[in-house]
Amino acid sequence: MQIVCEATQSMNAPDVQVISFECLVKIVGLYYDHMALYMQKALYGLTVLGMRHDNEKVVLQAIEFWSTICEIEYDRSLAISEGDNSSPLLGFAQSAMADIVPVILWVMSKQEEDDDGDEWTPSMAAATCLQLLAAVTRSLIVPHVLPFIEENI
Repeated sequence: MQIVCEATQSMNAPDVQVISFECLVKIVGLYYDHMALYMQKALYGLTVLGMRHDNEKVVLQAIEFWSTICEIEYDRSLAISEGDNSSPLLGFAQSAMADIVPVILWVMSKQEEDDDGDEWTPSMAAATCLQLLAAVTRSLIVPHVLPFIEENI
């Protein structure tokens, strides 16, 4: 994990950064239950930096990391509501909201007017991630989104 995390910051090799974030997406998908230590120590900050990166591919993978977290947590919350407590819900999305929602909203606002609907863009990925985040955190997301709405509408 340390090497993958360090590779996300490889400044001279953007392809290495993209692949590193792809690895993190896969790792969290497979090993969600074992990610608590890494989330607190490194992954919150690394993914926020990734979402602010100049390279669009890095941004897309950093957002995909949080979309994956949200999908896992949404599925687990549904299972728990149906009485299946075999998979714990660690609440990474809720814990990171204060850090990631402003960045997700910022990426969403960077939409280009000439973006065609056929190409997956960072703003589209951010909108999808925000939707997933709202699905898993429900009304807890409102205080994080409301200032952006009031400021921009």
